[in-house]
Amino acid sequence: MAPATNPRTAEDPRVRRFEANLLAERGVSPNTWEGYSADIAQFAAFVWGHDAAPPFPWGEASDAAARAFLS
Repeated sequence: MAPATNPRTAEDPRVRRFEANLLAERGVSPNTWEGYSADIAQFAAFVWGHDAAPPFPWGEASDAAARAFLS
């Protein structure tokens, strides 16, 4: 059984492909899947705001935004 996808990013096709790859190709545990899903949702909210809806323009996320999110 697949772990739950974060509802904030569930409709984003790139996130869905990434999650499918994690499960099928990498064989990650449900906890790892859910952790990555939560991190991606938090990053999306950080970059595009809490009211943004998928699909997110991932190509527009800058390196500076990623560094700021991680710091």
